[in-house]
Amino acid sequence: TVEWSDQSATTTSVVSNINPSRFGEPITFTATVTASSTVNEGTVTFFDGATPISGAVPVVGGQADFSTSSLSVGTHTITAEYSGTSTYGASSGSVSQVVNKGDTATVVTSSPNPSTYGESVLFTATVGPVSPAAGTPSGSVTFYDGATPLGTRPLNGSGQAFLDTSTLVAGSHPVTAVYSGDGSFDPSTSPVY
Repeated sequence: TVEWSDQSATTTSVVSNINPSRFGEPITFTATVTASSTVNEGTVTFFDGATPISGAVPVVGGQADFSTSSLSVGTHTITAEYSGTSTYGASSGSVSQVVNKGDTATVVTSSPNPSTYGESVLFTATVGPVSPAAGTPSGSVTFYDGATPLGTRPLNGSGQAFLDTSTLVAGSHPVTAVYSGDGSFDPSTSPVY
């Protein structure tokens, strides 16, 4: 039995606007559906491996776009699956997207400054992403007085770590904060405070 189909065959390809990208950086994937005529019907669903990361995106002018900033660090196989219609056959295509760790910048401040010998001094380290990376780093910061470690403290949900000390001797202290990095962000060291 030979069945007749009046569907036009299609091919689907997908590209990203930036590859490799940084963690948290917005990426736009564009699927192009090609047939014997311009495709203006059907939808494309985008997948990260076997996991759908988009809804059904309408195809207009042969293309469907999807943007995301939630891909984790690593290599992702992004697949665009065209649904097909009564006019056009289904098809799919994929691209390998690399997401690298984001760069960070660390700064440290203290209060009070200057202080009196024996007075409690609070050091605050703030770690943030360097554009185009985005998000809030986690992990820990080690505070140093010159080459001498003062202590290691975890970052909170705002990317800050705090160390309170009253053991500093009289004089000037070159304090730095060293961020350890995490699964999404690279380490960084603050300028001397």
